[in-house]
Amino acid sequence: MDTILDTILYEDTELIVCIKPAGIASQDERGMQPALTDRLRQHLAKQNKQKGVPYLGVIHRLDKPVGGVMVYAKTKSAASALSRQIAEHQIKKRYFAVLCSPPKQSSAVLTDYLFYDKKKNCSLICDASYPEAKKAELSYQVIDQILFQQENQAVSWNLDLADILLKTGRHHQIRVQFSHIGCPLYGDSKYSDPASFLSLRTYSGIGLYSYCLEFFHPKTKKAMRFSHLPAGEIWNLFPALSAADPLFSSLS
Repeated sequence: MDTILDTILYEDTELIVCIKPAGIASQDERGMQPALTDRLRQHLAKQNKQKGVPYLGVIHRLDKPVGGVMVYAKTKSAASALSRQIAEHQIKKRYFAVLCSPPKQSSAVLTDYLFYDKKKNCSLICDASYPEAKKAELSYQVIDQILFQQENQAVSWNLDLADILLKTGRHHQIRVQFSHIGCPLYGDSKYSDPASFLSLRTYSGIGLYSYCLEFFHPKTKKAMRFSHLPAGEIWNLFPALSAADPLFSSLS
């Protein structure tokens, strides 16, 4: 994607839906490289003849290594309405994840309680009684499996492709919950054993992608759905993705 226009799926006076490339921050980071919000504001500035920095409301986030579909608000009223949908769990977020170990169940609901350690920038599974515990819930369905062999390595193992419906939006939630059941995501060194085969990677990035976003338009109240399938790197190994419809989902 060479320009910001290549990432935009939809835009009107209230919002803008785009694809966040993996490796770019969702929003401004002090002293860090330019974020997606910087690129979007430049795009909006070209449209707006008024002076000053254009308004851009951040509604949700994706981890920097994770790519996928995102929505930003272009007005404060739209930001308020979309944020309310987030709080009321009305916005549906669907992900594909590459798991480095097959889960015991091919489909299930994972429910845990997470504690966010700000100093270490990581989340931990904790007891529900912990003072800062927050409930984390998702459902998943394994939709494909491949036999993967690292270059110049004799050992091979199965990689599973999971279709995930995120029911809560906690910090690093998908990464933490799957690691907790012994199925860390491909390329995720933060939540896997760095001494294991996971540290010997052929493909860059992390095996996680936000492929579908559903919400109600903040002004018209119309139901909206945007999808984009991941491609390149590890994703090209899964036949289920190459044959999938862009609006595909195994979960309701």
